[in-house]
Amino acid sequence: MDFELVPFSELDVDDDFFDSLKDDYPGFAEWFEKKANTNCTAYVKRPNGRISAFLYIKDEPECEPVGNLPAMPRIKIGTLKIDESAGNMRHGEGAVGIALWKWAMSGIDQIYLTVYPKHESLIGMMEGFGFKQYGTKNGEIVLVKDKRNLDLSETKYYFPFLLRDGRTKIIPIEAEFHDRMFPICGVSDVNTFEEGMPVGNGITKIYIASPRTKIDYRINDVAFIYRMSKEHPGVNSRLTAYCVIESVKVVKVNGDPKINEQKFLDLTGNKTVFTNDELRALYARNNVYIIGMLYSGTLKMDSSLNYNWLRRNGLFDTHPYNIQLSIEDAEKILEEGGIDVQSAFID
Repeated sequence: MDFELVPFSELDVDDDFFDSLKDDYPGFAEWFEKKANTNCTAYVKRPNGRISAFLYIKDEPECEPVGNLPAMPRIKIGTLKIDESAGNMRHGEGAVGIALWKWAMSGIDQIYLTVYPKHESLIGMMEGFGFKQYGTKNGEIVLVKDKRNLDLSETKYYFPFLLRDGRTKIIPIEAEFHDRMFPICGVSDVNTFEEGMPVGNGITKIYIASPRTKIDYRINDVAFIYRMSKEHPGVNSRLTAYCVIESVKVVKVNGDPKINEQKFLDLTGNKTVFTNDELRALYARNNVYIIGMLYSGTLKMDSSLNYNWLRRNGLFDTHPYNIQLSIEDAEKILEEGGIDVQSAFID
């Protein structure tokens, strides 16, 4: 189950999940009730009916000094809590992805949150996404991410934006595996949550490519996800999402193993949609690559970005693995997919 956008009024502030927040913030229960009475909403993860993640983003941008920064419009993450019992389910990564996606759509330069120093894992996670410390506020550390001075040395640091000077590729994925990996992008019977916002347990995805020949993907490449359908492929095979390549590992080339099977299984971890049996079957093929990527956005569900459209527009003239698009091609696809091109890229 993905994150749900839930009214505060449907949640119980006496749920054990909120105990630590009430301990940290003596007025939390009263604040929560006020939000419930004013029809505010939050993003909630509730596997098995129990809250495991909670994200509240302030409805309107703030414009006041924070930490050692002057007043200016900022998106504020008002509350972010991940239950420790979630373990390696990567709910925190998914929540941060939602916040950053909404920030990118807002057109505002900065997003921030405050967190007590004792919450080291949360601070570490936010810093892993490029947030930097800018002083304190009421005993809490102020963490800010600013679109104007993003660190481009790591893909997560500039997530969810795309680089204009990078390459643009296509990753073809069979429909069965695509719909496990990108459930909100399927053709039917999927959750079209929040107009296709890229939400799931995490934004980091791993795909196992097994092409017939050598392929060329590089870190920082933009990659459009192409869902391959066997039924009416001209219409149903289409681009559904876009990602940024985070890592590429060569597992086997022309039958020559570069990584042994056990290490291959260890590397894929909980970020792939394949079962162990499927992974072993993939490992038996001649060419195998592990492609790590950050799920940056979803193209609108009713877009015409199918095989027929791509062919008519001269964007599909070889096998998808071998396609390399220009920046103009990428902008055309994003625009057709309902994405604001100006807010998608950073220079």
